[in-house]
Amino acid sequence: MKKILSKNGETLAIVTNFDDHDTTAFLTDSQNEMQLGVGVLEAGHQFIPHMHKDVSRELTKTSEFIFVLHGALSIDVLDIDESVVETVVLNSNCALLQFFGGHDIRSDAQTKYFELKQGPYLGKDADKYELTKS
Repeated sequence: MKKILSKNGETLAIVTNFDDHDTTAFLTDSQNEMQLGVGVLEAGHQFIPHMHKDVSRELTKTSEFIFVLHGALSIDVLDIDESVVETVVLNSNCALLQFFGGHDIRSDAQTKYFELKQGPYLGKDADKYELTKS
């Protein structure tokens, strides 16, 4: 797992290859607005049944999780000033969890991926703005 830091030292994103994990752990800090864990379980393991409580949370940033099922994506991770902090390549079974800022994503091969964001979705105009390439 690799943390990408913004210019002011905050964790901007986490990049991980799930093949590299051999124990169950959360990869995010407890204060992050989106949580990411990985589970490695023996056959027959059973979780204690549980319910999730209604909890009011105030979110000010949009986090995004991108997971590559197969193929490859190159991603320029952008800080809040729109500058490129780092470029990462996600191959099969790799993921990026970005907490704020933005990104420029390119497909390097035929790629299948999925993404997760917090909701509700308020529409493109409320949720993001597009950057022009120079």
